[in-house]
Amino acid sequence: MKVSIIILHYKYIQDTFDCLRSIGTLKFNQNQIGVLFIDNDEKPTLNDHLSELAKLHKNITILIPTKNLGFAKGVNMGLKKALEDKKTEYFLILNNDTELPGNALAKLIQYDADIVSPVLKFRSTQGKWVYDYGGKINWWTGRTTHVESTNKPIIPASPAGRQLTNNPIKHDLDYVSGCCMMVKRKALETVGLFDERFFFYFEDVDFCLRAKKNGFKIGIDREVIVYHKLGRSIGRWSKKAIMYNLISNYKFIRKNLGVRQVTGLIYLLLLTLKIIYNRLFKHI
Repeated sequence: MKVSIIILHYKYIQDTFDCLRSIGTLKFNQNQIGVLFIDNDEKPTLNDHLSELAKLHKNITILIPTKNLGFAKGVNMGLKKALEDKKTEYFLILNNDTELPGNALAKLIQYDADIVSPVLKFRSTQGKWVYDYGGKINWWTGRTTHVESTNKPIIPASPAGRQLTNNPIKHDLDYVSGCCMMVKRKALETVGLFDERFFFYFEDVDFCLRAKKNGFKIGIDREVIVYHKLGRSIGRWSKKAIMYNLISNYKFIRKNLGVRQVTGLIYLLLLTLKIIYNRLFKHI
């Protein structure tokens, strides 16, 4: 059994080093881990750090596109390469600004789902720890909502079912985050790769929807918590991030909402006008 970890590198080389160090501390046979870096910087930088990377993990492959491919196409480049190794049964798509705990791979592989993510832990703008438990879709607006809580997952010691005492998830999830997403080979080969029409944002949502339509199960393993330095690459609320989000949201609505895309597009137009107004007149 082999696991390929696909990491899209974009800026902040120190984050990439921290991520790779966490992979090196995993309680897992390191010989069964392959790491594929896609250097998605406008000016590739990883080749300048080959010796440092090699010290942190021996099974590293670096792929260098000719330009910034965006998230979906960049990750797909790594997945295509990883799929060539028929021994690889699991594919972990991972942001370079994450850090894995020691139990991450062993737990995620054991989890009863075809696509599984951990609980993602990040700092809010107020400095509080927030825990992300996957996401839901509003099928009238086409917008997505992350199921977030300031409560850390609590796993009872009793062996009676591993039920969370503070579970914020009230309904089945629609998707899990591509920030840290483990996919079984059968699911990937059946569903296909990420839709490359999404440059950034909504590609993970679209992928999970396609997987569910094909009968695959998605889930959150609450026994694994992964630290995410949220928004480090382009800024969570930067002009560029907002632009990519709105454009990808439009593509998602057109592709997935069917007859309800009318309400979705109206809502998106109003949201865009509100953002423009706030930027011009309220400087938000």
